[in-house]
Amino acid sequence: MEKYIILIFGLLAGSAYGSQEEAFRAGQDAFFQGNHVVARERFEEAAQLGFVPAQSALCNMYRLGQGGSQIFGRALNLCLEAANKDDAPAQWILGIMHERGQGVPMDFSRAAFWYRRAAEQGDGFAQHDLARLYELGRGVGEDPIEAYKWYNVSAANNRLLRVMPSASAHNRDRLAQRMTPEQIATAQARASAWRPNAPAVSQDAFALPDPTAPRR
Repeated sequence: MEKYIILIFGLLAGSAYGSQEEAFRAGQDAFFQGNHVVARERFEEAAQLGFVPAQSALCNMYRLGQGGSQIFGRALNLCLEAANKDDAPAQWILGIMHERGQGVPMDFSRAAFWYRRAAEQGDGFAQHDLARLYELGRGVGEDPIEAYKWYNVSAANNRLLRVMPSASAHNRDRLAQRMTPEQIATAQARASAWRPNAPAVSQDAFALPDPTAPRR
């Protein structure tokens, strides 16, 4: 599948962040008008004021080289700052960086760690990628039951379905062809029993395809 990269624009309805929110919204508007240079400048302003959604968005822009140079070190620092404030999108991006070796040594175990942190908060993209690691046995023991569980949870994630076709459902059904009825029943029970932890700091997301991402 083609992986999707999110730029996080999470704002709680009715909240007031003053100049942080103003800079962030200006960056959001500029990004979707295709002006990545201005978007990066406005996100930088908001991120320097400690606005977590801006830190995540800016992290991803540095990671992808949108609006300027591709600087993995800056991306890593921004995402770590946001991730340590329990921002699930930043945690998911850190998982990507460790899985691909972007600015850090390639480390599937660390990728699984960050995917899990985000997945447990309800991030559908991280849930899908954690499922994939379980299916392939990368950074975690190969476990089709856990893979099916996380694909299933991700497929039911309404936020994910708003922004991309449900590759999770496709991969779940594909995996099921290699599983026993007993394994599927166990995985379905685990998925039904799963509940998210506290919601991520960033409450909403927009997704854009990453043209550089490999297909599976």
